Amino acid sequence: MRSERVVMVIATLLVSFGVQACSREAPPWEAIRDDARKAQGEGRLSEAEVHYKAAIDRAKEFGTSDPRYLESVDNLGDIYMASNNYAKAGAQYQESLQLREAQLGRDHPDTITAAERLARAHFYEGKFEQAAPLYQRVLEANEKDSGPNAPMVAASLDQLGGVYLNQRKFAEAEPFFLRALAIREKLSGKDRSAIARSLQNMSALHAQQGRLEEAIEFEGRAVKVIEETLGPESSQLADSLQTLSRLQARLQNFADAQRGYERALAIADKGKDTPMLTQMLEEYADVLRKNGDVKQAETVSLRAKSMRTKAAS
Repeated sequence: MRSERVVMVIATLLVSFGVQACSREAPPWEAIRDDARKAQGEGRLSEAEVHYKAAIDRAKEFGTSDPRYLESVDNLGDIYMASNNYAKAGAQYQESLQLREAQLGRDHPDTITAAERLARAHFYEGKFEQAAPLYQRVLEANEKDSGPNAPMVAASLDQLGGVYLNQRKFAEAEPFFLRALAIREKLSGKDRSAIARSLQNMSALHAQQGRLEEAIEFEGRAVKVIEETLGPESSQLADSLQTLSRLQARLQNFADAQRGYERALAIADKGKDTPMLTQMLEEYADVLRKNGDVKQAETVSLRAKSMRTKAAS
C-alpha cells in the first residue's frame, strides 16, 4: 500500500514537472512577431529589433524556405531602415532576395519586391552603383507586368532617375524623369500629386546643373499643381514655395523670392517652432537684407536665433 502511494506521488511530481517545463517553452513565432509589431508601432525600435531577432531564431526551426522566416528577415531589415542603419538593412534584404530567387525564381513578384527593398537600402547608403541595376530590374518587371504607362512604372523611373541624379549623371537622369512626368500627365485624373513630384524632380535636375530659369519654371508648375490638389494650406505647398524661393534667390530675383517666402511662412508659421520653420526664417531674413529691408531682416533673424537656442537647450 505504501509503495503504491510512493508511486502515485512520483507520478504526480513528474506530471507537475512536465507542465512547468511546457510553460517555460519558447513562445510561438506569432506571439514574438506580434510583440515586435507592437514595439515598432509605438516607436520602440530597439525593442522591436530584439523581438524580430528572436522571431528569426524561432523561425529557423521551420527552415529558411518557410514564409515565417522570410517575413522575419524582411521585418528586421525594415527596423534597420527606420533606424537609418542602411548597411544592416541591406544585409537582411540581400538574404531575403537570395532566398526568394532560389525558391520562387527571378521574376516572381515577391522576388521583385525584395530586389526593390535592397535597392532602396543601397540608395540610402550611397551605394548608387549597386542600386542602379536592381532598380532597372524592378522597372523591367513592372513594365512587363503592368504595361509601359502604369503608375508603378513611373515610380520605378523616378527611382532610377534619382540614382543618376545623385551621381550627377544628369544626361542619364533626365530621360527617366521626363518619361515619368509624361506617364503621370496622361494619368492626371488619378493622382495629380504625383505630377508635382515629377515636376520637382525636373526642377532639382536643372537646379543642380545651374539651369535656374528652367528649374524655376518646373518648380513653379509644381506649386500650382500642389495648391490645386492639396489646397492653399498644405505643408507640401509650403515646402515647394520654399524651394521656389531659394531658386529665385540664387537667380538674384530677390523680390520674387521674398514674396515666395512670405507665402510659405503664412502656411508654416502657425505658432509651433520647428526646424523647418527656423531655417525658412533664416533664409527669409537673408532675402530681406538683400532687398534692403535691414530692420525687418534683423527682427526675423533674432527670432530664428532664439528658436535655435531654445531647441538646443
